[in-house]
Amino acid sequence: MHVPAPTTRIIGLGSPHGDDQAGWLAVNRLARVGAIDAQPIALNRTADLLDHLAGCQHLILIDACQTGAAPGTVYQVAWPDPRFDTRPGRSTHGLSLVEMLHLATALGTCPPSVVLFAVEVEACQPASEPSAPVRRAIAQLVKRVVAEADRSAMATELPWAIANGRRSVSGDNGT
Repeated sequence: MHVPAPTTRIIGLGSPHGDDQAGWLAVNRLARVGAIDAQPIALNRTADLLDHLAGCQHLILIDACQTGAAPGTVYQVAWPDPRFDTRPGRSTHGLSLVEMLHLATALGTCPPSVVLFAVEVEACQPASEPSAPVRRAIAQLVKRVVAEADRSAMATELPWAIANGRRSVSGDNGT
């Protein structure tokens, strides 16, 4: 019996409003670097997230946030996390990301592994450029996303290879 290979999706949320571009900047850089086995996707509406969950085993989300910390601070949080339920949800994307993840969970489409990376914003003024702290944070953020994607691949590729009768996960034919 053939078991489909695990699928990782990396989705950056954003808008053209200053630091809210952080998710877009990160996935654009990931696409240029090409160091991951996933196609980075840029979205501007959280509702569109539901269209990208089918077959996804590991979801990496990248978005901007505002908690009061220093601009450019990068956070990494696994879903579900009780801290999400204690903060009021505000979003420039319609429904908040937390609301959308709860909806995906209720619909049974939420992947078994979800990791959120968020960058603390300085300003999200309409049609403005990202701030210097957020632009500087993107390189660190991309390295952390690549590390998470690699960790996920190692955690899921070996069981997949065994289920499909492969003796190797290095990309050869297992002989």
